[in-house]
Amino acid sequence: MATSTQARTPQRTHQQSKGVWVDRIAGSYRPIAVHQLAMAWWCYHARHITRRQFRIYFAAHEMHERRRCGGSAAKGTRPLYTTAELRALVGGRGSPSADRELEADARRLARLGLVSLGEHAIDFATSIGDLAIEDATDFDDMLERLPHPRRTVPVPRRIVRAIAGAFSRGAAAVAIATLIRSLFWHKGQGRYRVDGRTTREWITDVFGISPRTVTEGRAQLVALGWLRPLETPQHLLNRYGAHDAIDTEWTMPRDDAAHVPVDSSVDKAVEDSMEQGQDGGRSASPTGSIQCGSASPDLNRSLPLARNQATRRPARERAGRPGASLGSAGTGRRTLRGRASDAPNIRNIRPEDLRDIDRLRSLHEQALKLDLARASDTERLDFHEFAAMAERAKTHGERAGALFYWLLRERKTAFITQAEEHSALARLKEHRYGSQKRRGSHEGPTAGGAGAAPDSGSMSDEERFVVACIRVAKQQRIEDPFLVAREGRGWSREAWDEACFAFQQSQLDRQRAVEGERWI
Repeated sequence: MATSTQARTPQRTHQQSKGVWVDRIAGSYRPIAVHQLAMAWWCYHARHITRRQFRIYFAAHEMHERRRCGGSAAKGTRPLYTTAELRALVGGRGSPSADRELEADARRLARLGLVSLGEHAIDFATSIGDLAIEDATDFDDMLERLPHPRRTVPVPRRIVRAIAGAFSRGAAAVAIATLIRSLFWHKGQGRYRVDGRTTREWITDVFGISPRTVTEGRAQLVALGWLRPLETPQHLLNRYGAHDAIDTEWTMPRDDAAHVPVDSSVDKAVEDSMEQGQDGGRSASPTGSIQCGSASPDLNRSLPLARNQATRRPARERAGRPGASLGSAGTGRRTLRGRASDAPNIRNIRPEDLRDIDRLRSLHEQALKLDLARASDTERLDFHEFAAMAERAKTHGERAGALFYWLLRERKTAFITQAEEHSALARLKEHRYGSQKRRGSHEGPTAGGAGAAPDSGSMSDEERFVVACIRVAKQQRIEDPFLVAREGRGWSREAWDEACFAFQQSQLDRQRAVEGERWI
């Protein structure tokens, strides 16, 4: 027996030496089953819940864990959950309308069955059968590709609060995937193993996001310091993927607070788009804030128009040169009042400058003269990438001009998504080869890429709804506009296909009529 014990001891020591091990998780942890993590993401990806409702789910875990660990409540008293506490985790303005929408999202989660936030209790769904969803075949397929789907993950509470705060879609997906694959509690050793290997292809296949989104999300987590890449030989990297370790001592940096706007619900965006005939307006939903360095600028503060006084002096000397003036604050006000030229100004970018290709070209020329449109010392930012930055600025945040200038000044070309590149290329092709007159206020989406958007006055109600669904899907980066139609009016796939076919036929007839008039 002694010989057998001595033989097993080195084996346990060798097994414990593999990987990265820690004795504690700073800030405590929240035990969440792999099944629950996957269920929350699947509901979000399948458009059963919105982005804010997805964040509320993790905020509910943090609120419940505070009471479970003791909190400040005395023994024998019932816990009290308030909207103010939920808003503090998710973020918001604190206005009555914002609180009402936050409470409406909580009620939506309760009707779905994912989580029920009561005044004195919070109940979480433990299986997909608890949800009011008829077809969950896709979730079953996702669950089959997850390792140990019934185990419990000791999720650090700090990352729970970060996901509830304002993590991007890609960062949240990569964080959940890393937690499932890399964070384990070993009871026999009494320690946590915090490293693992995860391929980009696996995350793309299981979580249903693009490879570029995975790359951007992982880069954000590495930049924040939560994910620590480990040295890996190239042959292992090619076969098993990146080897990363989770920093269990990680805290959210508080130097640069980034305020990330939260997407409004799909059905409200469709209605706003149909009524306004332009980019879907944002509702009174609260804006989330995360106290960490983020990929998005603080859009609630004015971006500096000049780096220092040394750059402002020559700007006044060149104020008479159109299109190249840096301008001061006073010059910008005179332009808005109509006392100066209405030409595009790189230091005073307006929404109409980003929507019009000719004005955008003028901004590109000014940026080249000021060395703002150079990706490096020798490589110049071409107009296609410049237009793609404009596409991103138009669909993110409330101050498109400030965001566009920040993207340009900080050389944030890596933030441009593939969808924004395609949208910019389509705009350039339409401007160069298009036969129909461009609309001045905005560019309407097209169905199937057949020409420019027709006049809304000549369309039926169904055609306007199809255009609105395509526009909202583009703004919220939804691959299939049918999901928007199903959420907005409960359309079936057959009804959507018939409406799209009718819209394409009517649009083709309008285009032929216009071309026929030109030949007459």
